[in-house]
Amino acid sequence: MSAVKICGAGLLCLVTLLCVRNLRESFAPLLRFAASLLFIGTLIGMISPLVVFGKSIIDKSGISEYGEVIFKALGIAYLTHITSGICRDCGETSIASGVENVGRIEILLLALPLFEEILSLVGVMLSW
Repeated sequence: MSAVKICGAGLLCLVTLLCVRNLRESFAPLLRFAASLLFIGTLIGMISPLVVFGKSIIDKSGISEYGEVIFKALGIAYLTHITSGICRDCGETSIASGVENVGRIEILLLALPLFEEILSLVGVMLSW
């Protein structure tokens, strides 16, 4: 899907949301959620070839352990960013901040084994 089509769909959703908000305020959050689902579905469809390509490059380079952690961290970052954006759009900034903090901690926990491995490598290098 091209960027022009995505931007057009975004503008169409915006105009529809503004019209619905003027007629029925109660339907606006539902329409906003439906538009978010549309863009998340588009994102998933667009990102799958990128993930396949990235995995093939990582497997060929021999750093599969690091690449796996990087892909998981990117996925967590995007998921928490999208979720916190939806929460902020609905007016729940405290929930959005909580989601972002949990995502950050999860990425940190995901990277701890790599930090441990790097520190052990530094220890081996310093003992020479």
